[in-house]
Amino acid sequence: MAVNLLLHPIVGLLAIALLLAAFTAKVRTRKQYVVHYALGMSSLALSSLAFALGFLTFFQAAREGVEFEETLVFHLIAAAVLFVVLLAQARMGLAMWRRKRHDVYLARHRATARILVVLAVLLAVLGAVTFVTIR
Repeated sequence: MAVNLLLHPIVGLLAIALLLAAFTAKVRTRKQYVVHYALGMSSLALSSLAFALGFLTFFQAAREGVEFEETLVFHLIAAAVLFVVLLAQARMGLAMWRRKRHDVYLARHRATARILVVLAVLLAVLGAVTFVTIR
């Protein structure tokens, strides 16, 4: 149990770090497109893993009688919203890259990126609070 309890936050923080790196690779004056794509897809893969590990950790902890504070509910909601928005973001990014449809998705992709950054920071804060309050 202790390994899962540490593995989920580590993978989650790495996913958030990759997401923030993908965001900064694209918003700087010298845009690095290939780096942005690689970091974005890596962030999606690690986010998927962190989401699955979070559920696995929760169910194992609940079976062992670990008590969680109410912050876990907010952490779960923030994680689910972030994951859905991240999937939409990846879909728009792939559509622009594959079909060269910048005119359709670019404004939404940029706006969604800012929302993702806010959600990622919120998720990290809620995760830290949840981790500290585990009994």
